[in-house]
Amino acid sequence: MKNILILAALAFSTCIASAQTLKLKKGQEYNYTTTLDGTMVQSMGGQEMTINMKAYGIQNYVIEDKKGDSYIMLGKVITDSLVLNSAMMDSTFKPGAEMADIVRYEVDKLGKTISRADARPDSAKKKGGVSMGIDLKPSLPVVPFEKNKVNVGDTWSADRSDSSDFMGGHLIINTKTNYIVSEITKHNGIKCLLIKLTADIANEGKTSMQGMDFFMEGTGKMAGNLYIDAKTGMLVDEELVTENQINLALSGQQSMVIPINQKMTTKRTLK
Repeated sequence: MKNILILAALAFSTCIASAQTLKLKKGQEYNYTTTLDGTMVQSMGGQEMTINMKAYGIQNYVIEDKKGDSYIMLGKVITDSLVLNSAMMDSTFKPGAEMADIVRYEVDKLGKTISRADARPDSAKKKGGVSMGIDLKPSLPVVPFEKNKVNVGDTWSADRSDSSDFMGGHLIINTKTNYIVSEITKHNGIKCLLIKLTADIANEGKTSMQGMDFFMEGTGKMAGNLYIDAKTGMLVDEELVTENQINLALSGQQSMVIPINQKMTTKRTLK
């Protein structure tokens, strides 16, 4: 009986250990459906305005090449539609494929980003979601692991800093993300690692428009679930909830501070 228990324990241990180096091939393509459902509440002049947002789109990733222990990956996000609803107006944007953001990444075998670069042609760089005050970029469908093999219960953290366009200026987003391997399970017919994610976010940006200076700063939190293919290391499914508290300050002919609260749920599923 004792030997049977030992063998069972060894079998279980083997089951929960999983190699998490990326196993990808040149030419492989991954397509994801994406949705965003959120609310933004801003206060100005003693009044609150609520804007409801819904976005639908597709993210496409192609493995362009393999260089030693790293991969070159081309990511593209195409937003099919962005719907804004408020008491003042309802608007629907249809950006179209020509307005897609395209980013070329180099990632190492553990999913950590080595470099990223804008891969749009010069003629398209002044187009895109930013022309509507929206900056849409692909985010890599991989998790930056700390080691080759992980077990259920393993935890680690990763810091990331991104620069994004903000109304013609720049927004810096600093994120500290915590990961925990919750379980190994079957999801959408694929053996997956279920990873629980929590993150702290800090935003800071500035721009100028029509003789006024705009400054933005704020903090936020994110939490959700990631299902990662235990064989390839690629994302299968995710759902994330993000909450931000932001102050938008204006100076110039008029000076004011506009508090903004955002709550967004984003989903991404491998097609």
